[in-house]
Amino acid sequence: SAAVASAAAATSAAVASAAVASAAARASRPGLHPPPGVVAPPRASSAALVVASAEPAPRGTEALAAPSRAAAVGDPSAQPPDAAERAVVATPSPLAAGPAPSSRDALDAPAPPPRLNFSAGLRVLAGASEALPLAGVSLGLRAPIARGFEARVETSLLEGRHQGNAGVRYRYDQEPFSLEVAHGLVVPGLFVGAGLEVLSLSVERMRAPLADTASGDPPNHVFAGALGGVEYRLPLWRLTLVGSARLAVHPFAPHGGDGDLPASFSYPLLTARFGLALEAGVF
Repeated sequence: SAAVASAAAATSAAVASAAVASAAARASRPGLHPPPGVVAPPRASSAALVVASAEPAPRGTEALAAPSRAAAVGDPSAQPPDAAERAVVATPSPLAAGPAPSSRDALDAPAPPPRLNFSAGLRVLAGASEALPLAGVSLGLRAPIARGFEARVETSLLEGRHQGNAGVRYRYDQEPFSLEVAHGLVVPGLFVGAGLEVLSLSVERMRAPLADTASGDPPNHVFAGALGGVEYRLPLWRLTLVGSARLAVHPFAPHGGDGDLPASFSYPLLTARFGLALEAGVF
């Protein structure tokens, strides 16, 4: 009996020492064996690991779900995503640029400016001459020719001016025709332009000082000069109010004694034009 008791004690001591050694080994490797009381996750089978490795690499936002799928199949090397992995830049969607314009937006969009505009208004020619001032109606056409540049063709129907000289009455008629190129300035609606003006001047000598009939068909004096000025346009619903001020230089104007012109006649070198008109788009 003493021998049996001694053998049992030796066996108990060996079992206790083996348990202590096993516990020390588990404490030195916490990643492989969880501490007592924690149930270890089931290991994935080799077939599951092969299938997982055959999947393509995740892209974009799928990279966030990859660690969770690996943990679901029991991959012990799977770790939760860190901050760098969570900072995934999403690919912008075509819808992020905004919705496509609707038909109502297309209707509300401003219409393009007309390619041809017609104007009609009043015109006054002023200068230091017995043939001036004159007033009448102006007619014009304006059209764009290049980016920021426009061309204007204009003529005026002016009322003749009667002037007496040495007991003889004369009637002075002028018909200006101008071609001008204008360019817009920084101030909205303000334009500056320059061009060429051709002026037709006719002088009629009356039969009597108070008569209204001419002695014959008077010859015309046609001369050209430079033209320049400013113009301001104010939109008024579908029309445009246009105010203009221009100066013309005519170095080739006729003088007294030329043809049937009175000896005292002189046409000024510099004349002014002032106009106010309404403009509308043709097409």
